[in-house]
Amino acid sequence: MRTAGVFGILAAAALLAYGATGALAPLASNDVWIHLTTGRLILEDGEIPRSDRYSFTAAGNRYVAHEWLAATYYALAERAAGTTGVIVAGKLVPGIALLGVLLLAFRTTGAPPATFLPVLLLVLTLARHRIIVRPELFAALLAVTLVWLLLRDRRQARAGGSRRALLFTIPLAALWANLHGSFPIGIVVVLAFAAVELAEPLFWPRDATGRRWRLLAAAAALCAAGGLTTLEPGVFGWPAAAVLALYAALLAADAAGPLFAEPGAGRRARRAWAPSARRSLPLLAAAAGMTLAVMANPRGAEIYLFPFEFTAGVTAVTQNIEEWKPLLDAPLLRGTLAYATYLWVLAVWGGALAIAAYRGRLGLLEVTLLASLGVLPLRHARWMAFFALATAPALVATLDAARRAPRAAASGRSVRIAAAALLGLLALSLAVLAIRDAVTARPDAAMRVAIAVAAFGGMLALASAGTPPRLRGSIEAATALAASGLALLAVLHGIPEVPGHPQRPVLGVRASEPVQPVAWLHRQGARGRVFTEYEWAGYVIHELHPDVTVFIDSRSEVYGDRLLLEYRDVKLKQPAARRALQAYGVDLVLVAYEPYPGTVLTNAGVLGVVESDERWELLYVDDGAVLYARRPPDREFPAALERLRPRTTRPDDPELGTPELEAELRRALEQAPYSAFLRTLLAASLRAQGREADARAELERAFEANPRYPGAPFLAGQLAAAAGDRAAARRWFLRAQRAYPSWAAPARELAKLEP
Repeated sequence: MRTAGVFGILAAAALLAYGATGALAPLASNDVWIHLTTGRLILEDGEIPRSDRYSFTAAGNRYVAHEWLAATYYALAERAAGTTGVIVAGKLVPGIALLGVLLLAFRTTGAPPATFLPVLLLVLTLARHRIIVRPELFAALLAVTLVWLLLRDRRQARAGGSRRALLFTIPLAALWANLHGSFPIGIVVVLAFAAVELAEPLFWPRDATGRRWRLLAAAAALCAAGGLTTLEPGVFGWPAAAVLALYAALLAADAAGPLFAEPGAGRRARRAWAPSARRSLPLLAAAAGMTLAVMANPRGAEIYLFPFEFTAGVTAVTQNIEEWKPLLDAPLLRGTLAYATYLWVLAVWGGALAIAAYRGRLGLLEVTLLASLGVLPLRHARWMAFFALATAPALVATLDAARRAPRAAASGRSVRIAAAALLGLLALSLAVLAIRDAVTARPDAAMRVAIAVAAFGGMLALASAGTPPRLRGSIEAATALAASGLALLAVLHGIPEVPGHPQRPVLGVRASEPVQPVAWLHRQGARGRVFTEYEWAGYVIHELHPDVTVFIDSRSEVYGDRLLLEYRDVKLKQPAARRALQAYGVDLVLVAYEPYPGTVLTNAGVLGVVESDERWELLYVDDGAVLYARRPPDREFPAALERLRPRTTRPDDPELGTPELEAELRRALEQAPYSAFLRTLLAASLRAQGREADARAELERAFEANPRYPGAPFLAGQLAAAAGDRAAARRWFLRAQRAYPSWAAPARELAKLEP
């Protein structure tokens, strides 16, 4: 085991800081609020919920709280330190543990820091978008821990030592089954290690004696690939077939020997197979023990069915939720930091395999892990980071093997060169795709920098395969500098996961949550049935349960396809919204809208109904949320906002000059004082009444509240034009036009300014 130098220690510290900047971010997952509420119920009632309590559409339906242990952990953290405690305990602590286990796994491969630190920079950039308060983070931690234990066991078995590391896999499986539903992956990984132990002497011998066996394995892999193409292409067919076809090519080409095996080769392979079979028995026993240990959960053997019930086939979840779509069918992921970095991870994998194949040092274990876990993102895009983290030790092992001298006994040089060229071409193609994605999607500068630095880490990792030992310190120094730069960028500017939305390391709740309207409802003692956004329902449940129930939330398995599709129709179609609001007896509608001038389609169905039906009254509005209540409400709410129409009222509306609307706007601002939309309307109302000084003061407050709201610069342009300052007016109208290009009013005002 090699020790890191000064630059290696600095690089590890910089990577830790870089990871911390991603962990110290607001709560941004709609699932976390459901986990917190479930954990709170477990602590209060002393039992795990088995049926739905949170909705009025699926009340009493089966609710498999398979992540109950993580939910309880989160609830304890919230009870101890509120939201900050949840962020620290739910993201920072497991994130640091994940980095620590990764470093241990890398060191177990025997690779030097100059090889694994750049890999960690690349993988960590991809994993940042999944370092969130979700049990999935624990699943990644347990998966990497399992790989580390199995690598240690493999080294011990080769040295004839103890196999005690396998004993830890059994309690790990029990823990995994109570934390996250991805526990079958752990059993598959152990079986993959066992299969490699059995197959290596036959399919992947150290010399050139196993060609016939390799060709047989290649033919079997190609047959399996052909069978997979008959399945649903967008879900599991062609992508998985492509992975298996590449696997078959590697089996057939790596270190290929003469066309006919040497005399006695089969007999020597069988003799080598016997000790390998003995080494695989403890792994098979560990897999059996893990299979039994999984049943140590509140649902018993039933837990085995849940992951497959939830993910099988094409459902409303896989069709409408981007992260559950197959990677190739998730267009909204294009142009994101995660997608471009994922392509770079695959490119580095291809380069590492190419070098290892050329030198005759390609390992069956590394290729098996890549082929088996590589299917996960092709099935569901949300597994990109999980795949990168779980296969990172195998990638480091491949790079470490590639940096060594070519194997003397490896023959078939021309075939190895052809295989290396094929893999190198694949790696180059993936790199070109990553660059094209970053350029054509037009991400902002911070995202381009993050992608470029992550790619730089991957190139450093590949360079380590051919770098003399005396230059490894330079690679470690470059890694430290790159990681420090990214950490500094994250602190000063923020690194956007999607273009235009930088995320700096701050605590609290994400800005898109309906914090203010929900707090207003809480103060009013609201009760009843609420139709709200899929993304907001968890927060509403967390804050208002049990007084309030929702139409739907992120527990898609509880609702099924029918309710998920009905929810979509209610948002988009007025007839469906009218039927649902009446049939379910909905009391409150709390939904998102776009406070921009002009016609918008956000929630066109449900908002079209409540705006036009006199039985519904507007109670609250801010820059992103509106709240309507059915008249008469269960409790006495404040007076309704009768004249304000959030989706259609604009700063250039002539009706704004009435004192009645001014009074209503001031009343709305008492509930949402930080609304730039309401401040701008009030400023426009004051201007229409001839109160220019008061209008300018309100406009200043609007800019302070939300400088991106386009109505404020439009009104500022009108004020500048009225004062005769044509240059300032032109600047303001252009700013409004850039903020909301589909609004025609700024273009009309600009045309008036033309000589």
